[in-house]
Amino acid sequence: MNIFILVVKGFIIGIGKVIPGVSGAMLAMSLGLYEQCLDAITHIFQNFKKNMILLSSLGFGIFLAIVLGSKIIAFLLVRCYLPTILLFIGLILGGLIPFYKNVTKYPKKLSNLILFFLCFMIVIALSFVNQNSKFSFQTMNSSWLYFIMGMIDAATMVIPGISGTAIFMMLGLYESVLLLFANLDSVENIIHHINILIPFGIGLGIGVLLVSAIMSYLLKNKKELVNYGILGFQIAALLVIFLETLNRSYGIVEIIIGCILLLFGIKIARYLE
Repeated sequence: MNIFILVVKGFIIGIGKVIPGVSGAMLAMSLGLYEQCLDAITHIFQNFKKNMILLSSLGFGIFLAIVLGSKIIAFLLVRCYLPTILLFIGLILGGLIPFYKNVTKYPKKLSNLILFFLCFMIVIALSFVNQNSKFSFQTMNSSWLYFIMGMIDAATMVIPGISGTAIFMMLGLYESVLLLFANLDSVENIIHHINILIPFGIGLGIGVLLVSAIMSYLLKNKKELVNYGILGFQIAALLVIFLETLNRSYGIVEIIIGCILLLFGIKIARYLE
């Protein structure tokens, strides 16, 4: 695959870490990269050059999205919330529609439907999390705290439909994560916060390897069941994002532009598959 296209896809996935309620893994699935990335991470030495090109290109795009895109997206969410959110809903829908068609071809076993409903309800429950709730993590040694934050971030990156924003809000760590990402905009800031970035990075790396291995195993051995679970995560996450847009009022021009961008997002996702 063209490296430039991979960087663009990585940028889109990285933006999923900035948009409230959006899952980067869900965007990776929408762009047709999810299982490919899991396989590259868990079997990196089997085709090292190919896997490294894939992961480094995506990683570079994700890094650019976090460092550069966070400020742009934050600005757009304030100035033109609806068009921005509808664009990302379109990107998600573009990949979700064919995924939904493939999953619903499987037999509708009771176990599949139960997992679908359970995963759906997990995301719905997380959407009602109180932003001010705090766990005892705050009393831990800071190095261990950032290590655990890295592990949690890894899980939300790999499991489609789980929003890292919601998880960190539930744990009372959202502001800490935002501060951490904000300090990646220069070499000087990175060096200054190296004591935070090292334990976070170690936790992130270990978490990605561990959760990727688990998801890869499940997809190979319980693919039908897991895909129903992923579908539950995705539909619920999409519903939560859409319902969030109904809490605001919009002008007719903003609605029209938003609808155009929704269709544009679907087209982009289908084109980038």
